[in-house]
Amino acid sequence: MEISFEVAGKPAEFRRTATTGAAELVVGDEVVKLANPLNPGTHFSVKTEESWKTQIGDTTVEIVKKRPLLVGGLRNNTYTVLVDDDVVAIATGT
Repeated sequence: MEISFEVAGKPAEFRRTATTGAAELVVGDEVVKLANPLNPGTHFSVKTEESWKTQIGDTTVEIVKKRPLLVGGLRNNTYTVLVDDDVVAIATGT
């Protein structure tokens, strides 16, 4: 899953690999690791909603992932990207 958007005029991209669970946010030359594939919590969770929040300069970026309740690991998730509490992108995928 890759979602492109802008943060304070800079190109940004959220990347998540479904097979490993790794997630990162790239803003310009800066890379922020959001989910570590070595952490068991990355792969096993009963929650249907997960969010990652980080600060890039004076800007707050939050990515919210919602998964279906039944067989959530095999179905598409919905990702919402918020920059300073404004929705800038919504995407569906694994």
